[in-house]
Amino acid sequence: MSSLRRASAAVGILVALSLAGCSKITTPPSDRTGTPASALAGRCWPLPAAAHFDFPYQVTGQTLSADHGSWTLRLQWDKLSRAEVTSRLAASFTRAGFGRPAADGDWTRLTSPTYGSIAYRTIPLTGGSPAYVVRGTLLVSLPGEKAADRTALHCPNILTTADPLPAPPTPLTVASKAPKTSGAASGKKTSKTPAAGSPKKTKKTEGAAS
Repeated sequence: MSSLRRASAAVGILVALSLAGCSKITTPPSDRTGTPASALAGRCWPLPAAAHFDFPYQVTGQTLSADHGSWTLRLQWDKLSRAEVTSRLAASFTRAGFGRPAADGDWTRLTSPTYGSIAYRTIPLTGGSPAYVVRGTLLVSLPGEKAADRTALHCPNILTTADPLPAPPTPLTVASKAPKTSGAASGKKTSKTPAAGSPKKTKKTEGAAS
């Protein structure tokens, strides 16, 4: 009986330790605070919704330029070659209404009439093993004005440092809002009203007055 009791006690200790270990599992900080772990996720996605990135990546940094004119994010992409990532980026931006890409130094620049201009640069990993998951670095630069509401949205902080991430040589711009036009300019019909004191036209009646 004593050996049976000892075995039962041992089993009880193992079960207690297992439960204690399980109790240490906690939800990620992003789930508790409501803030996504990535600067490019959920309400913090700064591009048009159709321009989602169709490849695995992690955001490893983001900075504002000294003049706040550009906001650059640094990503690391996984598994794919540089050509595959470039092809998928082009498809994403085309789907979101951006025009044809143009070279801007080492960067690729695109413009949308409703968003403005953006630029990206791909830097493949060199000297790494084929077994490595990370295959390169992607820099995405957006107009600095697009970062204005990040604090209000409780997004990850953007660093303003003396040594920011690289930015494209040509300044980025945001789309200008179309000015409002008056009724006449917009083609709306307006009703004519007689001026004060002007005589009103009356219909002629048949027959002479007696």
